[in-house]
Amino acid sequence: MKTKCYQESELIVAGIQRERGKPSYAVMASPKDGSYVGSAFIALPRGQRDRLYELAAAGGGRMPKGYEPKKSFPAEWIKSRLLCRVLHLRGEGALRHARLVELFI
Repeated sequence: MKTKCYQESELIVAGIQRERGKPSYAVMASPKDGSYVGSAFIALPRGQRDRLYELAAAGGGRMPKGYEPKKSFPAEWIKSRLLCRVLHLRGEGALRHARLVELFI
């Protein structure tokens, strides 16, 4: 029998990737050194999600170290370092099946 075991981590939202008609994802960075750790599906309540989109629209941020830009799915970078809670599969080097579940604003 195979089971999935999830864990929670506190990470930084460096930017968001969104396109009309597609799900939105947050580009996540390590709080220790600011390096890219993966992306997470944005599963926030509407108020927090709207606040996150406002911060991304303001711009001024830069991509985290180690991030490979994707031309087909561009990102908007957030200037402020937003700490958040991410639920993801346990035991993986990079984020897998990750969901952004709470912002600490």
